[in-house]
Amino acid sequence: MQEIIGIDLGTTNSLVAAWRNGKAELIPNPLGEFLTPSVVSVDTAGIVLVGQAAKERLITHPEITAGQFKRLLGTDKITKLGKRKFSPEELSALVLKSLKQDAEAYLGTGVKDVIISVPAYFNNQQREATKLAGILAGLNVVRLVNEPTAAALAYGMDDKTESKFLVFDLGGGTFDVSVLEYFAGVMEVRSSAGNNYLGGEDFTEILLRQFCLENSIDKNTLDPSERNQLYLQLDKCKIKLSTEKSSKIKVNIAGKDYSWQLTDSKFVEITAGLVFKLKDPIRRALQDANIKSNQLAKIVLVGGACKMPIIGATVTKLFGKFPDWGLNPDTVVALGAATLAGMKMKAVELKEVVLTDVSPYTLGTSTLCDNELRFFPIIERNMLVPISRVERFCTASDGQKKIVVDIYQGESLDPEQNIKLGEVAIKVPAAPEGEQKIDIRFTYDVNGILEVEVEAVGTGIVKRHVINQGTSGLSAQQIEKKLQELQKLKIHPRENYKYKNILAKADRMYQELLSEERDFLARNIMAFKSILETQVPTDIDRAYFSFNKLLTE
Repeated sequence: MQEIIGIDLGTTNSLVAAWRNGKAELIPNPLGEFLTPSVVSVDTAGIVLVGQAAKERLITHPEITAGQFKRLLGTDKITKLGKRKFSPEELSALVLKSLKQDAEAYLGTGVKDVIISVPAYFNNQQREATKLAGILAGLNVVRLVNEPTAAALAYGMDDKTESKFLVFDLGGGTFDVSVLEYFAGVMEVRSSAGNNYLGGEDFTEILLRQFCLENSIDKNTLDPSERNQLYLQLDKCKIKLSTEKSSKIKVNIAGKDYSWQLTDSKFVEITAGLVFKLKDPIRRALQDANIKSNQLAKIVLVGGACKMPIIGATVTKLFGKFPDWGLNPDTVVALGAATLAGMKMKAVELKEVVLTDVSPYTLGTSTLCDNELRFFPIIERNMLVPISRVERFCTASDGQKKIVVDIYQGESLDPEQNIKLGEVAIKVPAAPEGEQKIDIRFTYDVNGILEVEVEAVGTGIVKRHVINQGTSGLSAQQIEKKLQELQKLKIHPRENYKYKNILAKADRMYQELLSEERDFLARNIMAFKSILETQVPTDIDRAYFSFNKLLTE
């Protein structure tokens, strides 16, 4: 059977893994690392850089570098990098394509099929946009899997004891909570809740606001390079608090030197509002699963942002028990996606494993009640998927010849407060109010894709609509055109990537240094470039080792 890979497409970092030799196995990038920054840049020759080299250019070339575009999936936001404009799906596709190449180099075979993880609380547009990104990367998206579900699957393979547990997934840009139960080889998702705009990046962003406030800086006046430099310094400061009680940064903004110290107690105070936002999805997930917190055998932490001490402390306080750190929170989702890939390939080690999932949102339509429109749920949130449900409705006025079925996703009684996914119009014979009836069927699959079927009972006419709203609602011809355009873009050769990365890092450091240190680095950069031009592999390898050592000392 053809190889299927699993990809964790993250806001901050992305990973790829495969099921090999009876287990999920992470695949390294050209730098030998598993985490590939979800950052894209275009150099002066128009060649695309993805990953660490691109991340280095956030400071040196902010106008042609982009990150955090996962948060824009499903919107019509356009990012301009140099002369070319990119949609969020196209930027995501470049990351996916890079991971695909890593997988092919590692596995020694072509790869077409993929399982991509998405936040459990991603709405329909965001899921369709993720699938489009996969298509534009030249991949066949076999399935989308919710991130907490993937993580739970990885844990289920690691610890096969029957239990109820909660997955607390705080990534770079999103927060998800899922309550699951594992028994007799069945991994059952009982409920999911979350916040698509709450993640580790928000904790760094709030530090940036605090820094600017304390130093009387208008953050809106920072140029992109200064802002990115400050942001990355504060992100490192945040990470350092994972192992130390305080951290300090020094940064130059508009020619003025600033120094700022962050203690763990100050960090707790500054981020209290964000921590409070974590509580409601937890409460909702437990309530929907009809499980009390004391019934949970363990709390599993997932996502790089969970490594912040404040998260572990908050979880311990909320549940009265220490969280489980059995698997690396940075990599567990990718391992779970690869495990699901193994299930799809019918791996013998997984033949007894069954995975179920739920709909994270309520899906329904609007109906007239006491002369007011109200939301009418058809598929309630946290119902087991795949699922298909039908409800009957009738005309609301005499002589009505057409019924427009609005399709909504959300939890509010007021349809206007929910997300409108689309609509289906169907003709009916004119008749007195209430005589003409229609059946509305919602079918929701494991990928989170909704199909709506409307049948006029009297005539037998049926209208069907698969929801693919927003920027992902493209025709086959439009998708093919975008695919061809992306294929024309040259991605930096994988075999030479480490050289491009180290030069990008050196360039970033050069811009941060002054005086003698800057001159010293400049001489070493030029020396390394001259050795690269010789194209003598042994000389280049020796020079790379020395140059890399110089930059890390």
